[in-house]
Amino acid sequence: MRNCLEVDSIMKSFGEKTVLTDIYLRCEPGEIIALFGWNGCGKSTLLHIIFGTLACERKFIRINGKVQNKPAYRSGLIAYLPQHDFLPGNLSVKKVAHLYLSQEDEHLFFDDPCLEYLRETKIRRRVTLSGDQANPMLPGNVHFIR
Repeated sequence: MRNCLEVDSIMKSFGEKTVLTDIYLRCEPGEIIALFGWNGCGKSTLLHIIFGTLACERKFIRINGKVQNKPAYRSGLIAYLPQHDFLPGNLSVKKVAHLYLSQEDEHLFFDDPCLEYLRETKIRRRVTLSGDQANPMLPGNVHFIR
């Protein structure tokens, strides 16, 4: 089977407001998928659900044909980079790596000589941008301090 992410039957409500109802999405390598919609319509909510960092009323997620019963980020097959800060500033890089990486990947991460010195470094925020101004790929959004 080709690499494929398939999401079906996503349903999410916040209180009385239903944001997502029976969402279906399928993507394969090389495809470019765009999610369009007004602010608050559920684009980021859908991505958080797919990644596994937000619970919902109903979901069916398959990666490479295998049903994901635990958060998809734990599979190591999917990654998500949100536009807003998501790493607590009081944690060390070592602790964040432990939360998000498998034990094997954590060792590989810190075996890189360029990253070894970051192990006990704390994460902090320098600049917080909002909405369409935020771009976590730009320098200045997340900094490391010793």
